[in-house]
Amino acid sequence: MAITINGSGTITGVSAGGLPDGSVDADTLASTLDLSGKTMTYGLTDSDLSSVTTGKIIQIVNADYAGQTVTSSSSFQDTGLSASITPTSASNKILVEVHQAGLEKRSSDTVIDVSLFRDSSEIQSFLIDGGWTADSNPIRFGGAGVTKLDSPNTTSSVTYKTMFRGTGSADVRVQSSGSRSSITLYEVAV
Repeated sequence: MAITINGSGTITGVSAGGLPDGSVDADTLASTLDLSGKTMTYGLTDSDLSSVTTGKIIQIVNADYAGQTVTSSSSFQDTGLSASITPTSASNKILVEVHQAGLEKRSSDTVIDVSLFRDSSEIQSFLIDGGWTADSNPIRFGGAGVTKLDSPNTTSSVTYKTMFRGTGSADVRVQSSGSRSSITLYEVAV
């Protein structure tokens, strides 16, 4: 078919893909394109996305806990908040997000420490000497949180948990009055 340029400013006879690359730019297109009833294709397909091997979230595990836990020990004790995950590859990382709620101390000379543990190993302290004050009344001072990118280097189940301790003459508490703490684990492909 012959290409025809009419006097009305239209061109006929050009087949799809017949224009040279770069001959149509953003200024050439109408300000509004009506693509109703049309199928639009783009560069990435679902199979392209499934082949992404790094930075992809493989699995997510979430847990929360609202039981008040009390200790007067200066050694770390379980808060009751924990979650377990089994990595699919030893090279993958685990992103851990924690919100520890309902922190409370019972006297002026008492403070609270809270740390994140992988199994029995402390991997991140995220509250040290919390609640320090000269006030002799019990004080509930909200929560504390941490985000930690961990490398457990295993395909066996690992448990992440928070532990706490107090120093002073009185007890310390977490999830005080039923406040809800949460932990979320994300396995990230590397």
